[in-house]
Amino acid sequence: MRSLLKTFLPACCLLFVVSCAGRKFDSAWQQANKDYLSGKTPAATGPWEGTWISAANGHKGKLRCIITPVAGKEEADLHLFRYWATWGGFFRGGFDSKFEIEKKGSQYHFQGRHNLGIMGSFRHKGVIKDNDFDARYSSSIGDHGSFNLRRPVQ
Repeated sequence: MRSLLKTFLPACCLLFVVSCAGRKFDSAWQQANKDYLSGKTPAATGPWEGTWISAANGHKGKLRCIITPVAGKEEADLHLFRYWATWGGFFRGGFDSKFEIEKKGSQYHFQGRHNLGIMGSFRHKGVIKDNDFDARYSSSIGDHGSFNLRRPVQ
């Protein structure tokens, strides 16, 4: 019985945390969509959705991202990227990280690195142009692949 509790209780806690985080992201996603549709979303910021695919192992899933500017004059080019992904058909989760965005002509270039704890570190580099968000990623644990996102269709 004790071994069952040692396994079952942490699994339930993890599911609860992921579920709460998912509801929080969904709420932010709805607001980002509303702002985007009302024209309150500048340039590269706001909601994005699409897919990710690993070139290392073929794993793939749905991906959403909300980009918001970070307040502060000294952080003018710094943006918060809030990612939420699915994989394996039913696993889901996300993370937030700050990356710089640089405008070059009609394109927005970004790159950065984020520490994911036991999952290693994550790097990505990409370009946003019009309604296309394309990026390449790599991780310190050997995974690498791409993100292909577009503006949500309402």
